[in-house]
Order: sequence, then C-alpha cells, then structure tokens
Amino acid sequence: MNGRSPITRAIISIWLALVWLAAVSNLQAQSRITGEGTHGFRALLAGKGLAPIQSLDDLDAAVKEDPNRVLIISFHGARSSGQPFEDAIDQIGFDLRRDFVDRGGALLVATDQILSTKISRRFPVTVTGKYVAARLEPGFDNSYDCPYVARRRDSVPNLFQGPGGDLGRVATNRPSCLLIDDNSLPIVAVFPARTWRCQEYELLQRSGVALPFARAALYPGGGRFLLLADHSVFINSMMLPRQASNDNLQFASNCIDWLIFDNDGHRRTHVIFMEDGIIWQKKDYDLSLQALPLRPDEIADYLWENKDLLWKHPEVADAIASEVEQSGVLQEIERADPFNQFLDRNVGMSRIVRGILIIGAIALAGYAAASFMGSRHSVSRKNPRLSTLLNQLRPRVGLLDQRVRNGIGRGLFEELAGRQARAMFAQLNLTPAEGAPQPAFTVAASWWRRGRIARDLRRVWVIAFSPEPVVISARQREQWQARLDKLGSLIRDRIIRIG
Repeated sequence: MNGRSPITRAIISIWLALVWLAAVSNLQAQSRITGEGTHGFRALLAGKGLAPIQSLDDLDAAVKEDPNRVLIISFHGARSSGQPFEDAIDQIGFDLRRDFVDRGGALLVATDQILSTKISRRFPVTVTGKYVAARLEPGFDNSYDCPYVARRRDSVPNLFQGPGGDLGRVATNRPSCLLIDDNSLPIVAVFPARTWRCQEYELLQRSGVALPFARAALYPGGGRFLLLADHSVFINSMMLPRQASNDNLQFASNCIDWLIFDNDGHRRTHVIFMEDGIIWQKKDYDLSLQALPLRPDEIADYLWENKDLLWKHPEVADAIASEVEQSGVLQEIERADPFNQFLDRNVGMSRIVRGILIIGAIALAGYAAASFMGSRHSVSRKNPRLSTLLNQLRPRVGLLDQRVRNGIGRGLFEELAGRQARAMFAQLNLTPAEGAPQPAFTVAASWWRRGRIARDLRRVWVIAFSPEPVVISARQREQWQARLDKLGSLIRDRIIRIG
C-alpha cells in the first residue's frame, strides 16, 4: 500500500473503519466495555504484576499459606432501582481482621452502601449510605453528582501525591460518606468544607465541616486496610473520561501502590477482586490495546496489515476506529495529489463517500458475518496487553490516560448521559420501576413547540431508562447538559405535566 495515493489510503481507512464499527455494534453483547465497568482498574492491577485469585477456595489456601502475599479488593454498589447487589465478601469463610489483616494481608473496600457485617464487626468503621453531592459549584464534568474529594491535611498515607504536588481533581460519582464522629481509624480523604451537601447532615454542612470520605490503617504485622465511601471513583468513565479531565487514574494507582507493600517493603503477589457478587477471573484482566502509528499518513498501511487481527478482536478495532476519526486522515483527502483533485472536480467527494458506504454495506453482509461468527481465536501475541502498556507508561499518567481512554472510551458518554438523565428525573420525583413504560404527559405550548418538546422528552426518557445505553451523536453530546436543564425547567414550571 506504500505506493498508493493519499486519497486511496484514506478511502481504505474509511471503509475499514465503517466495516469494523458496524461489526462491533453487532457484537456488543459479546465484548461490551461500559462506562460503569472496571476494565481500566483491572488493567492497573495486572500492570502492577498481581496474579488473580479466581475462587474463594483458592483464596482460603493462599491466606493459610501466607496472607502477606494477598490483596483482597471488594467493590459493592446498587442496581439502578436502588437495590444493593450481592456482596461477595460475605462469602469469605475466615475472619478478615484476625486471620488476614492482622497477619499481614491487605484489604481494600470501596462502597456507597451500608458495610457488610463481615467488615463492620471486625473494623471500627461505618459507611452511612447517605448520598453526598456538590454544594455551591458543580463537581466533575459540571455535575453536582460528582463532588471532588481531597487529602486531609498531613494525613498518612498520602494517596493524593502527584507529580506537581497533591492531586486536586479526584472525583466521586454519587458517593456516600463515612461516619463523621468515628475517630477509630485515621481519615485520609474528605469532602472539603463548604463543597458538599447532604440532607441528613444539614447542620454540619452549614458549620463548615469537612466530611470523611476515606479511612486507612497500617497494622503492626504489615497488614493494610483502606475504606472508601464510593467505588465509582474507579469505574471506567471516572478513571478514563473522554469529555473532561481529572486525577482519578493517578489516585487509583496510588491506592494500589500503598496496598501492595508491607512494612518491610515486600511486595504482594496475588489479588482477588470481588465486585457486586462477581469474582473476576484471569481472562478478565487480559485487555488488549494496540497503539496506532503517530503519523496519519501511515494509518492506512497499518490498518491493512493488521486487518485479520482487527476482524477477530472488536475491542482492538474499537480503539483504532476512534483514533482514525481523530487522527486527521479524513482531512488528508482535501490535501491529496492531482488524482485526488481530479476526482474532487469531476466526481465530487459526496459521491465517492456514498459509493464507499454502499460497497461497505454490501460486503459487510457476507464477509463480516462469516468472519465473526466463526472466530474463536485468542489475542495475537504480537498485540500488547493493556496492562503492559499501563505499566510501561507509568508514572506518565497524562500519556497513559491518552492511550487507555481510546481503548475504553466508546459508550462512556452514553453511560454518563443515562445517569445524568436519571438524576434529573429523580430530582423531580420521577423514578419509575425498572422496565416501566413512559407515563402519559401533556405539553402546554404552541403546536410547533409542543411537538419538539414532546420528542425531546421521549428521547431523554429512553436514554435515562433503557436497559442498554442509547447511542448519542456528537452534536447531541455538546448540547446534552443544556437539554437536561431545559427539560427540567419545563417540568418544574408545569409546561410539561407528567401523569
């Protein structure tokens, strides 16, 4: 392909990207990476060299042999209905304090739910389960649901250490808080005074108190315990955001680094990661990400050379299609050679693109179906694991974030948009049961505005309560928050009347 003209390479790039994107959309059920997932966090764990423990029986054996080698991680949240998920930590057979932490093991618990009795009876800590929001100004991504947390002054360990000082943009997502008058374990992170609001703590809120978010303890035998009142700090859309920037990726790395060493500097070697009743298996840590060439004019050749790999592994194609869109290849069409100019003058770019779309659609029906339906191969050894890239790029978190977000980014905005829409309806006391149809509504406006408002409301309702994330265009993303604010105002002003 090196001898082909720029427009030829660009056309091939467009065609491959279209075919891969269509194939990926048909295989979402097989390999979907969502904003609420923890793929990036698992990649960090693998990048630190931790071997996954895959069952409670294996955990029992590892703890009996040497608890100092083991890190236990438990994330626990709730369904969209508010019903908590099963907490896998309840199924552990040994005493987490006496048999594990006191003997040198490390434990990380992150949850916005009431703590399991397995934890609360053995560690003097309490998660209130109360919802905390930003107060005077919105938090991360201009959302009141995402207040920032900060280091408590002079706290040890310092989980907020960054290249230029303490991290200032560690964001939560609909978090809870820790009991404020519990002085048993050191507080290491707080919602700073006058930045938070919580209905149950209104008096404390007005008095200018910093609300506890995280506690940590280092035990004489080398054991370590860290508790955070929100697991969403570590989900994909918070660690690897596409629309805004924060410090969650560095914060997650700091937390893991503190947990994997004991008092003597010995490194833990194994981890069991339990999330909402699931114990993640070894295969769940093996995430692939392939970097594109830096020069846009090399992308078409690269895509062609790796087409077999990309057909078989849509998660890799997803990352590359995203970079193709942002790389400037399409702009190269306008700066191509005389052949390109000839086509532009005599045929027209719209006809070229339309022809490519038609050819790609026809080819997709046969080739994509045969290739994907029969594919059962593992990832090529030439393809570096995402965890390897994470490890190689540390501690340059800016570059790490740039690479990883392209591999996990698709679907993140849709997840976030759905949560924002649900929150908007919840503030208006509109919280339907899961799967319930949209209620009847009326719009008190002119016939022209009435149709537009009704369509807007139906669309936002579907995005909020659909079982699967709904695709949102780039133009809609730019106007999303303004759209929610407008609908909320119309409902509050009784222009839209629901029910």
